[in-house]
Amino acid sequence: MRYRVKENILWKIVDLEAVIVDPGREEYYFLNPTGTDIWEMMSMGRSFDEIRGELCGRYEVSPGEAEKDLRDLTSELKERGLIEEETSDGK
Repeated sequence: MRYRVKENILWKIVDLEAVIVDPGREEYYFLNPTGTDIWEMMSMGRSFDEIRGELCGRYEVSPGEAEKDLRDLTSELKERGLIEEETSDGK
């Protein structure tokens, strides 16, 4: 499974934290450094499993803990309309 940042969403890294803007809703979101790492990996097209593995290595957490944190964040980002699941044809 892969997620991608929706086309209308603007973002930039400032002091190791993602600043995300949804112009349609006129809302700003901020991610801590760990969330920013996840956001950047999603924006590069990395799969859920690849991101989970990278989190285990970077932060020395168990695969279960990394998966829970990743699912929590992706769920929240989807709920806010910032990301979407990528289909098998890449759309």
